[in-house]
Amino acid sequence: MADTEMAETTTLDAAPAVKRRRLDDTEEVQPAVGASEKYKDLWLEDGNIILQCAQGSFRVHRSLLVAQSELFRDMFSLAIPDSEGGAPAVQLSDDTDKMYMFLRFLLLHDDPADDHAQFADQVLDIFELSNKYMISAARKSSVTALKRLFPDKLEDYQATVAKRRSVVSYAATIRCISLATTHGLRTLLPACYLHLADHFHRDIFDIKSTTPWPTDIPLTLYVTVVRSLRRLLRLKREVIDEFTSDWLETWFNGHKHRITALLDYFIEISRGKYYEDDLRLFQSESLASQAIVLSIEDVCDECLQYCDSMQRNAWVGAWIQLPSFLELGSWEAMREEERQASSASQ
Repeated sequence: MADTEMAETTTLDAAPAVKRRRLDDTEEVQPAVGASEKYKDLWLEDGNIILQCAQGSFRVHRSLLVAQSELFRDMFSLAIPDSEGGAPAVQLSDDTDKMYMFLRFLLLHDDPADDHAQFADQVLDIFELSNKYMISAARKSSVTALKRLFPDKLEDYQATVAKRRSVVSYAATIRCISLATTHGLRTLLPACYLHLADHFHRDIFDIKSTTPWPTDIPLTLYVTVVRSLRRLLRLKREVIDEFTSDWLETWFNGHKHRITALLDYFIEISRGKYYEDDLRLFQSESLASQAIVLSIEDVCDECLQYCDSMQRNAWVGAWIQLPSFLELGSWEAMREEERQASSASQ
């Protein structure tokens, strides 16, 4: 159908949601009826099923949804035959905007923009709804996107630090931890915890932080998050920072460099934070060659390259041990559990 033709048939907003009194004297919002300007691209003149949410309705093709989900097929068999929209209707409890985005993904192949600030939230919405309506292709697509955001390989994690900072919010990270735990996507968890440690450490530990804990996530998960970040601190102390002792004892002093250069380096990479408050791990910006302002009388290029090499070696060992420190087992065990969970969900 041409866009102009569709616009002519959908110029009026849907009737506002009706509020009905419950027996306990609270108000129950009834689904909106009819076409809506906001969602007009999913009110198709030749659509033969209407999905009603609280703030809007969608008139779409039954067969396209039934082909992807047996649950939709069963729901449509119970549809109200003669609705005000001129087609059978079913009422959905899902958030209207989330369902709109989900239907565009399913029917119009409109993927969330991966450079949008809400990208992670939208992918998580698709993941939740695809699980609810048992649509395996949508679930697989959303899991793939989540794995790109929270990879299980060190080099992939390092390559996506800036990406996560721009499209994965505090609330989205917490939500991802919750969903990954519930649905057996355990390989996402280490990168989720590292992202919290990197970008939202203060939000977790500072009692003066104004960032609220997501209201739909149980507070029991907060305890798990705090414990996991403390375990990352232990990983930093026991594995990642071991390289510094060798550098000091066998190389740095051997080249007779001034100790102030080393101190300046650690002050620079800590950004003035206490040791316990700096959990930016596995990040290239903390390499000596990136943090030290090179001066011929302070630290030579050979020392910087050696220090970087030691740091990278420490990262490799720490990444291998990361799941164990987080009490998640091993990478191999997590991947096997994830494969089993994926098979069970299909």
